[in-house]
Amino acid sequence: MKSASSHLSQSVDKNNCIDIGPFSGITVIGWCTHADDNGVEIPRWSAGWNGVLMISFKRVRAAGGVAALALAVTALVGCSSSEAAPPSDEVGADEVLPIRVGYSQGPSTLPIIIAEKNGIFADHGLDFTGTIVTPGPTAMQGLGKQYDVLQTSTQAVFEAADQGLDIAFVTGMGNSTTELPAFPVYVGDASISTWGDLGGKVFGVPSLTGFATTTALFLAEKEGADPASIETPVVPWDTQADQLAAGQVDAVWTVIPYSFLMNSKGFTLLGDPTLQATGVDELVASVTAAPGDFAEKNPETLSRFKAALEEAAQWVADNEDEAKQVVVDVLGLPEQLIMSNPMQSYKIDLAPADLEPMFVVYDQLDMLQDLPELDELFAKF
Repeated sequence: MKSASSHLSQSVDKNNCIDIGPFSGITVIGWCTHADDNGVEIPRWSAGWNGVLMISFKRVRAAGGVAALALAVTALVGCSSSEAAPPSDEVGADEVLPIRVGYSQGPSTLPIIIAEKNGIFADHGLDFTGTIVTPGPTAMQGLGKQYDVLQTSTQAVFEAADQGLDIAFVTGMGNSTTELPAFPVYVGDASISTWGDLGGKVFGVPSLTGFATTTALFLAEKEGADPASIETPVVPWDTQADQLAAGQVDAVWTVIPYSFLMNSKGFTLLGDPTLQATGVDELVASVTAAPGDFAEKNPETLSRFKAALEEAAQWVADNEDEAKQVVVDVLGLPEQLIMSNPMQSYKIDLAPADLEPMFVVYDQLDMLQDLPELDELFAKF
């Protein structure tokens, strides 16, 4: 991809990068160094060797970490399992096609949940098998092995493709808008009123590699903060409100419906960094993706999958109260909290133009230098 130069980027020595994790579903911080004008290596947050956004606060040397990194990368770019579904390029209209899907449970994946619950996948001739995954790099390692399609973040797909993984976007999923942002940042420290105020603070994030983390640090640096001064512990969604209230973190980025909980507890909304950094009013919040070879061999399977999701998303729009009850049942959140707030919108039909705004950020950070052209990353079906 074409990239623009920026003071936000530094030359990163890939040999000095160690990504410690992910292991056992836990994403652990990665470390990188870059050379300053005097040739002295100092820590820096940047796109690292594995295409993962690495936020470093001190230099780390660990021979075991290098070996662990090699294992993680090997798992990510390994060949697809022989257990994958058979090709569907030439199938009859009445033939039932298997599809295995990995996804996280929440409002952003409600079309998948509804399509299974209401028999919509079956109506479209799909034998659906779902696997609940924890969002993050670990989930990506199962793509092509444990599941044929993965619901994940856009940035996770970009990073995998940038490192040579044959992967293709299939559909969009949850949508983020200015009216109902998907990745809002809330603050519990009254001294934080701008992105630059995050400097020197503890900023809890559910994922170190999500686009919300990337853009929040991007905006903080644009407003004069040193990203290396921002501590970014991984804080799960369901503990964020408690940690904010206890002062264990100064700010967090969260997702729907946990943002409703933040509002109810009176925390201050700073904004959605993904929308503010890209300068758009609407942005796809999550996607589904498949290995490139699976997409090429199974266009009919993916066509049916997309059609089923579109029908499920329309059902959600037409049956909001019932859809909200499903969210309550799945997540176990207070019924009043969900019922009194709006439903997230969905964008199933995904096109390259929908993702182009993200490169306002990526180009300035010199990320994703080896990424194929956008249209080459989309499954054709």
